Amino acid sequence: MEIIDNFLSSTRFCGPVIQLAQDNNIAPLTLIEDLGISEPDLADPTVMLNSHQQVTFITNVLKAFSDEGIGLKAGLAANYKDLGMLGLAMLSSPSYRHALKVGSKFARTAGSFLELKLIEQGDRLGHQVLLPPLAPDVIRYLTEESFASIFTYSSTLLGSDDHEGSDILHAAEAISFAYPRPRYGDMYDSLFACPLTFDADVTTLWYDRDLFEKSLPMSNQLASSMCESQCSKLLEELREKDQIIQDIRLLISSNLDSFPSLEHTADQMAMSPRTLRRRLQQQGSSYSRIMGDVKSSFAFDLLKNPALSIVDIAEILGYSELTNFRRAFRSWTGSTPSQYRQSVLK
Repeated sequence: MEIIDNFLSSTRFCGPVIQLAQDNNIAPLTLIEDLGISEPDLADPTVMLNSHQQVTFITNVLKAFSDEGIGLKAGLAANYKDLGMLGLAMLSSPSYRHALKVGSKFARTAGSFLELKLIEQGDRLGHQVLLPPLAPDVIRYLTEESFASIFTYSSTLLGSDDHEGSDILHAAEAISFAYPRPRYGDMYDSLFACPLTFDADVTTLWYDRDLFEKSLPMSNQLASSMCESQCSKLLEELREKDQIIQDIRLLISSNLDSFPSLEHTADQMAMSPRTLRRRLQQQGSSYSRIMGDVKSSFAFDLLKNPALSIVDIAEILGYSELTNFRRAFRSWTGSTPSQYRQSVLK
């Protein structure tokens, strides 16, 4: 998964952490610094954040909270109301297995930044995490928040709200993480209560097979069908919104030797620059952001080639100053080019 700019999320994505911040006397404005939104926007579910804004938000969260494991705490504070129609579709599902499949299929409608790929191996069912290249602490936060929220949602799905140790809450059979065991690994042991593997090739959560066919307390076939139908429509709307971004990415990617201007791209798409700017603004994006995303994807590939120096890569990407490339790369991923290269070539 290399594309960063293609995921829009409602500000509901910020809700659990904003509440945790208020509980810890941390001003919400601290968390939305450099996002280009106001504090009232946090209460407006129609305000959308693109993926770059989400990375900035997470980076701000990690700086603001001194306690470790904030991703786990954010996941435990998650609520089904934050999932919108997807939450209703899962709650009304006929079984836990069906709810997991619905959640995976329509995750984008709830603004999921990471991609959870549903995998089946024999009688095993799991979710594999797919993420674009990001700073290690951002990846760890996203993984913690996602897996802890899965446990929270599973507790609600199956009718238990005991977050202190209910057998129903512990929904995993085994979990592997594609990063080292953190210093606060005992929090993982306590929450997940299953065999944990670190420094794995991929991050995967395997579900407890005993829960698969359990019926859900709020199961309702009619409501389930109606909600899934609405989720399908929402997903299609998101795909339509993505199309103009995909078209622009294709045009830019086809001209990596020159990195075309907005005016040139607008001409290629048979519209005025003003119209193109307006349509991108409606998507919560911009031409410079898409250009940055294309360059970031190109940079990720180039950094995997040890024969190229970082200075060479900066020049290939059109940066006359190395400091500008470093600044841009950090804005894309939260890490420096050197840190990213070390992580992929280790």
